[in-house]
Amino acid sequence: MRAFPSLAMILSLLLCTVVCPAHAEGDLTGLATDHVVSFPYVVTGPAGERFVETVLTVSNPAAEQLYILISLSPALGPFVVGRSMELAAFESRQIVFHSANTLVTGSLLLEGKRPFAADAHIVIKASESSSSVISQVALPGSTPTNRVAFPVWIRSALADNTSFALATFGTLPVGAYYKASLYDTSGQLVRETRMATLREVMFVTELFPDLPDDFHSGTVLVDTVSSVDQAMVFSLIVLYTAGDKLFTASPADMERPGLFGMYLQGPDYDNQVQALQAQYHFEVTRHTAGYPAVTIRSTREVARVMAKDPRVKSLSLNVIIQIPPAG
Repeated sequence: MRAFPSLAMILSLLLCTVVCPAHAEGDLTGLATDHVVSFPYVVTGPAGERFVETVLTVSNPAAEQLYILISLSPALGPFVVGRSMELAAFESRQIVFHSANTLVTGSLLLEGKRPFAADAHIVIKASESSSSVISQVALPGSTPTNRVAFPVWIRSALADNTSFALATFGTLPVGAYYKASLYDTSGQLVRETRMATLREVMFVTELFPDLPDDFHSGTVLVDTVSSVDQAMVFSLIVLYTAGDKLFTASPADMERPGLFGMYLQGPDYDNQVQALQAQYHFEVTRHTAGYPAVTIRSTREVARVMAKDPRVKSLSLNVIIQIPPAG
């Protein structure tokens, strides 16, 4: 991999640093209602002669209080996994993740019962105590999924190289893994590999180190491979280097249907399951007659609509994904 100048060299250092644990522990709730924002890569600390911070801004757009659950890698910031933050009506709050002595990275997940806004920036400063900002890199938030695609540019007019950060927010079934497939601009498969861990931070040229010299652009597809159905538990951010410039992008969500846990309002649970299934065309994978809990296979788009149905008490991703469907 070529040596990038200036700010891109700082990026290279950030990407090669030792990362924090692969994901935050704890169950996820509310993903189906789309009140979740994840940031798979946050960083703070000294980087060469520079200093890096991640600044997170969270806003409550409603005229009532909002509680947000924050889960993140333990080495970052004053929060611990499962810490709640209370925002007053229309309040915005800024959190600066700061590590004075060691460069550390991690991932961040925010969950709320209602919609909220969140954005993050990597701020590169001349030094820890300096107020002079050399550059800021926007970190687009995303909703966890199970399959994404993103464009790749290498030694091209648009970018020198493409990097990405992937983080897992939850538990995959035993034996499950992520597969990365690289396609050229004609749609032909160029390379395919299994990712080593559930958290990756690297350049595409590190993921596929033996690319031919004439490969300059294409698409990477990251997919979840498992013998049983998947929840949507990983997020990915893409970052491109071009000379001394950095720019980020969100991947295209190519989600496969996953398993969702649904709880119904009473009392006639069995008939409600049948009526909902006829209306929304999901597949029931687990349900015991007379009980309100149902496990369904669906897309997030359908789940978002179902979560607002008055017959549905709650709908979220469910750890029952580790149990193979009946039949």
